[in-house]
Amino acid sequence: MRSIGDLHWHVIYYPSVRARFSLVIDDFLERSVRVVFGGITVPPLDPTDQLLHLCLHGALSGGHLLIWMKDIERALATRPPDWDALIARAKGYRLGLVCALSLQRAKAVVGAEFPEEVLHALAPDRSLLAWWATRERLLGAAPWARSPHTGRTVMA
Repeated sequence: MRSIGDLHWHVIYYPSVRARFSLVIDDFLERSVRVVFGGITVPPLDPTDQLLHLCLHGALSGGHLLIWMKDIERALATRPPDWDALIARAKGYRLGLVCALSLQRAKAVVGAEFPEEVLHALAPDRSLLAWWATRERLLGAAPWARSPHTGRTVMA
């Protein structure tokens, strides 16, 4: 069986989107560790950076696929982040709201577990989180499935 890799030099592929955030890839790489996986040494992101990436990737891709929410849930269950570091990094990289909305959605759809105060630390303006949660309850998940651009719209 042949496997195909999709390599990028940055976790945000498009320069126009990358400019909206302050991600420092060298920081991600410095915090990575070396592990052997299938006989190959690989440098996975540390759990905190991994969660930041999963939240961002899902949101940039539309946030409407179950697998993106399940990735977040599984990351939380198997490799929980350092919550204080997550909050600090998310704010420093301008990912607070993106992470808060992604976590909130993963909790509502697939039961992701995390401390509730994390949402409020990531997005201090609770009105947007409350509006989004109300919208989700009233409309359900179906509107997300209609357009892959929902996540991009929210971030804009």
